[in-house]
Amino acid sequence: MRTNYLFRSQLASALCVTAILIVLPVTGCIAFLSGHLQQWSSVTVIFQGQYLQSLVNSLLIAAGTACFAGTIGTLQAISILKVRTPFRSFFFVSSFIPFLIPPYIHALSWSRLLDGRGWFVRFFSLSGARSFLYEQLYSISGVILILTIAFTPLVTTIVMAGLTAVDRKLEETALCSTSPFRVLKKVTIPLLAPHILGSCFLVALFTLNSFDVPDILRVRVLSVEIFIQLAAMYDEPGAILMCIPLLVFALLMTLVIQRSMRGKKYLAFHTGRPRLLLTG
Repeated sequence: MRTNYLFRSQLASALCVTAILIVLPVTGCIAFLSGHLQQWSSVTVIFQGQYLQSLVNSLLIAAGTACFAGTIGTLQAISILKVRTPFRSFFFVSSFIPFLIPPYIHALSWSRLLDGRGWFVRFFSLSGARSFLYEQLYSISGVILILTIAFTPLVTTIVMAGLTAVDRKLEETALCSTSPFRVLKKVTIPLLAPHILGSCFLVALFTLNSFDVPDILRVRVLSVEIFIQLAAMYDEPGAILMCIPLLVFALLMTLVIQRSMRGKKYLAFHTGRPRLLLTG
């Protein structure tokens, strides 16, 4: 009887939290939009060329940042916990420093670093390549670079948590018949797949919501367009409509991550540090 009461209380609490945090805001937005559908300027803004280009830029930046941050963060986590290297404590601490610095500080620092009057360009005699470096920085590739630096520690943290949760018995059994690199490829990486995909999904969401870095590097993305529509045009229905593709993309990514993680363990509890598979 007490178990049923606790279950009902938890279910009621979950429903209340879901209603407050999700259902009510979404319902309010739908009601607000339904009352302003007669403003066709808010609807046709979706089909403007600049909006479509900004949407493509946002998706490209999110995909590129998630791929690069996922790859670098996974390799960084494996090298810290699985490779016997000198100064491991230093690399462990320094790997989290970029996450403590706001992304717009990264963007401003790199823009000053590559400035023609900066010490970096003068010291390495890169004055001739200054225009090329500026073109690369103030572009989609530059935004991906800055956001990858800023969000890679997030992937590293989550993957390191996954490494400590991997069942060491599976790795030890595989080590009896194959090399450590094949164990990483065939055993450890597949077991880390939920953590890697989940962290890449978070990076993609943070990137889609990033406004400061694309604005500093003069790249038009959807978050900038939404801000302009809301702050400059005072068009709240248009700004809300411009958010819908991002919500659809986030929902699709959530379904993909959920499907890929089906039937896989996400958490396991073990004592002790992960076994070192590689030596160097």
